[in-house]
Amino acid sequence: MSAVARIAAAFNNLGSIRWNLHDNERRHVDRRRRYSRDLGNALASHDFPQLKDAWVSMLYEAPLNQHATPQDLLDSGVDTLSAYFRTSSQPQSLVLLTICGVVGPDIFWPAQVNLGSPPA
Repeated sequence: MSAVARIAAAFNNLGSIRWNLHDNERRHVDRRRRYSRDLGNALASHDFPQLKDAWVSMLYEAPLNQHATPQDLLDSGVDTLSAYFRTSSQPQSLVLLTICGVVGPDIFWPAQVNLGSPPA
């Protein structure tokens, strides 16, 4: 999944992105965790100053067994991709951010920082 970020970084005036990504690795949780982390790191290592609209869909099909325990996608206690979405949504240039898929709590508040109560 990180290849899309590296390709997008080649476009200096990129104003909008529409990505349909596959996030459905079930057998190897470590791969799914690594793919998510690599995408977050690839996005964080590039600057998208003209980006105004981002739509990212990460296809994930829920297991048929409703009692199944969700996979732990945290990397050392942090969801790198969700943390990137949190920090990237704060600049003035980004007007619309749409995310379809499984995200972690880091999208709202950093897990590793204790700055008081999370926002309500």
